[in-house]
Amino acid sequence: MAKEIDLENLGNYVKALHCKIRWVLIDILREGPKTSEEIFNYLKSINQQKKRNIQSHGMYSKGDFKSLKKPSLY
Repeated sequence: MAKEIDLENLGNYVKALHCKIRWVLIDILREGPKTSEEIFNYLKSINQQKKRNIQSHGMYSKGDFKSLKKPSLY
């Protein structure tokens, strides 16, 4: 059975899910748990794919994917 939410709570869900990248992460994690390395590599491959499409087709794509750099702890 689906959980019922009121309009006040709906605003919280909208705030949390308004970014495209969050939907990509949800799709990645839908299959099951992933390591940060797996998520990073998947996002990196999407970013590279978008760059190829823009260059080869002359298309402009406005997205939330920025230059990805693997974070370091130091």
